[in-house]
Amino acid sequence: QPYGKSFNGGIRVAVLRGTSSLQIVAAPESGAKPVRRFSLQGKQVGGSVYPFGKSYGGGIALAAGDVESIGAGYVLMTQLSAKTPRVRVYTADGAYLRQFAPFTIKGLTGLNIAVGDVNGDGVSDVLAVPASKNSAMVRMFDGHGGAL
Repeated sequence: QPYGKSFNGGIRVAVLRGTSSLQIVAAPESGAKPVRRFSLQGKQVGGSVYPFGKSYGGGIALAAGDVESIGAGYVLMTQLSAKTPRVRVYTADGAYLRQFAPFTIKGLTGLNIAVGDVNGDGVSDVLAVPASKNSAMVRMFDGHGGAL
């Protein structure tokens, strides 16, 4: 229970590899809660991160992968509810690296993201899809936000 017994909202999770051990990253689907990392035994690892500020409560989608191709784990986070959602990239220990905006569409209300080697070059790529049920657009980027 990453947010305690009283939290009754949904939780998004990702498996973080590229650290000394596998970790589970948890983010709230709603509410102004931080993103947290846990060991496979359920103990919190490191500190909490508020990637969009402590007052943001619109939910967070996340994915994890090696977007730098150096054998390290990175966590990518985006807003489930925002007019211009941004993908933010963090190191495994929670240090902010960069951000990019996959879409600049009016009326966009958030994103879902995934990480995987889409083009077969051995480096994890980022896939972004509008969270709106009325959109079937998918955009692919390298880990720095460059379009593929």
